[in-house]
Amino acid sequence: MLPFFSFFAVFSWFFCSHALLLNTTIDDTTGDPTTGAQIVYTPQDAWTDSQVISCGSRCPPEIPNMVNLGGRSYHNSTFSADSGKHPNVPLTAAIQFNGSAVYVYCALPRETNANADFTFYLDGVVVGTFQHSPDGTAGFDYTVPVYVNTSITPGPHTLTLQNGQQGGVQSVMILDSIVYTSDAEAGTAASLNGASDPTSSPSAATKRNGPSSAALAAIAVLILAVVVALVILGVCIHHRRRHRREIYAKYMPKGAVHAFPPDITPAPSRAMTMTMAPGALAPLPPVYAGAGGSGGGNWWVGRDQKSRDRPPVGIHRPFEDLDPSQAGFQHPPAWERKTSYQYEM
Repeated sequence: MLPFFSFFAVFSWFFCSHALLLNTTIDDTTGDPTTGAQIVYTPQDAWTDSQVISCGSRCPPEIPNMVNLGGRSYHNSTFSADSGKHPNVPLTAAIQFNGSAVYVYCALPRETNANADFTFYLDGVVVGTFQHSPDGTAGFDYTVPVYVNTSITPGPHTLTLQNGQQGGVQSVMILDSIVYTSDAEAGTAASLNGASDPTSSPSAATKRNGPSSAALAAIAVLILAVVVALVILGVCIHHRRRHRREIYAKYMPKGAVHAFPPDITPAPSRAMTMTMAPGALAPLPPVYAGAGGSGGGNWWVGRDQKSRDRPPVGIHRPFEDLDPSQAGFQHPPAWERKTSYQYEM
């Protein structure tokens, strides 16, 4: 019983501590729909919003298809060590969030010279890089996770994306969205300096958002109810089997019971012989001939012994042939005595 409740307690603690995690998508244009925090692009004029029709040299080699992008928008920048408004200056995009995991999604062009050379900072510390060389074909790869970190200490953090590095190759970044995981009850994150007022964004377009807190709570209650029901069912089955074993135990033989005993061989036996002492048996009486020598049977055969002089049918035979007054009549005690036998083993 104890293992059942121990498992249930551990599972309940684990589920309750993780059931209310929520994924929030920060769009490149509208920002965080929960806190209103906006992505800060630096230098600002080195980044182009997809909603701007003309982007000149800051446009990627081809224009991505908006249908394949979250919120149907993107921000792009092109780093060059020797050209542009800010030559040899890495371009950055920073966002504040409160969570325990973060994911960065970009679109990668396949056009020649559209390399990707990204560096990622978490709270000012380098935590990852991403390099990619295109294959020279037309089109884009969408929703590519260029950075994933699921081992962040829960709490407020600042994530900075850097496009290119000094003296490095030309690099093109097309930022689609940033997703972070947080507790549904976590406090709101503060906006970066220079971020726009949350009231200026009437509606935040999101994608890949997790379910709402109410839905998560309902799922948590449902799962807990199922777990409790399974535990109760397991306990009932355990008790029933134990009770059945106790009932049957008193009818079961003690010790091991074999369905088929070992080969049975005849037990050895001693030879037994029987001998009789001479003269132990008395001789049978002589045949009694009956009255007048009519040839009747012996008396021991029966009083109704038939004779050659059979009387007519329906008339009872007379018993004169068995008259005990005759001198030759022998009485049975002489030969009915028990005979003594001697046995030898």
